[in-house]
Amino acid sequence: MRKNIFISIFALSAFTLLAAALLGVAALSRQSSRELRLRVRQAAVLGAAFENAHLPLPPLEGVRMTVIAPDGTVLSDSAVPAPQLDNHSARAELRKAWETGSGEAARFSDTLSRMTYYYALRLDDGRALRISESDLSVFGFLSRSLWWILSFLSALLILAYIVARFLTAAIIKPISMINVDAPRVIHPYPELAPLVAGLEKSVKMRREFSANVSHELKTPLTSILGYAEIIENGVARPEDIPHFALQIHGEASRLLALIEDIIKLSHLDENAIREAFEPVNLCELCRTVCVELEDKAALHSVTLEVSAERALFISGIPRTLHDLVYNLCDNAIIYNRSGGSVRVMLREEKGRVLLSVKDTGIGIEKKHHTRVFERFYRVDKSRSKASGGTGLGLSIVRHGAELHGGRVHLESVPGSGTEVTILF
Repeated sequence: MRKNIFISIFALSAFTLLAAALLGVAALSRQSSRELRLRVRQAAVLGAAFENAHLPLPPLEGVRMTVIAPDGTVLSDSAVPAPQLDNHSARAELRKAWETGSGEAARFSDTLSRMTYYYALRLDDGRALRISESDLSVFGFLSRSLWWILSFLSALLILAYIVARFLTAAIIKPISMINVDAPRVIHPYPELAPLVAGLEKSVKMRREFSANVSHELKTPLTSILGYAEIIENGVARPEDIPHFALQIHGEASRLLALIEDIIKLSHLDENAIREAFEPVNLCELCRTVCVELEDKAALHSVTLEVSAERALFISGIPRTLHDLVYNLCDNAIIYNRSGGSVRVMLREEKGRVLLSVKDTGIGIEKKHHTRVFERFYRVDKSRSKASGGTGLGLSIVRHGAELHGGRVHLESVPGSGTEVTILF
């Protein structure tokens, strides 16, 4: 995070400073160009006055002076011997000077190999005096000031680096000072309020989960330890040992189921298996789950039925979807009544797949509807533990549905059954 913020600030600062520097260079170049034009014109006026008075032209530093005959022949030039120069009658500034008295032009000089500004005046005898000076362009200005410009740009980049370091530290400091164990002690940016609240909620959930796990693990372990001590100390009568062994087996099975459910939730929380998505036939999966639960349903005198219009596929994790359907059907059997039924329905709804598990069981009171998907929350604690439930089944259902982009909805009326629907 710090690195990304630093890079963003440094890049923005450097770009802003460099853009400002380039604009400054352009402005200086433009000013230099105006001064050059003014200097050339003043030199041309001065030179023309001398020529019209038939006086020798004074040397003018930094400018090139050329005298051209009316037919374009170069009579004299301060930079190049006149015989080496071609006829100038086609030059734009000279044609304009002979027509109107003065003319100007800016172009690349083949003789000097530089961008040059020309200003010409017509003399009294028909000749023309032309004054020129090179390095009119921005590039010319840059070349003359290259060392100064490079030094200035280097200083700007160093300044951008320092500013980026300072601003990054200033931005990160309030965030780094947030205490996840006491998030309200530090007041960060207002925009981070939802995050701070989320840290606080996350901390609370972790603590509650740790406490609940400890309690849930302690209960069967205490029972196992108690029965084992009775047998170890020889207190149990021989005829009671099979009963105690059965109790130990039951508590160990419950402990194993609890550990397996905790591992499943851990995977779902971390989305560690998200990459395993593949096409899953929900109809076939639901039928497989019902076959697995046939014996348990028969033991509770409950009938299982799968209803689907056709094969419906979603992209998902087969094992997670299996656990999701299994937990819903398992709950529907456990909390049903003798002679009841569980119906698993699948249908397509506006391009999405809807899964519904409906039972004819004891139902759930309205006040429990929003909490039954919480970890370790039990509506009927005694019945849940007697059935071997871990209190994590519906939490696995909710997390599994969310992992697959699904929404879970519960409808239940005490004495009339429960229906849980998931829209994928």
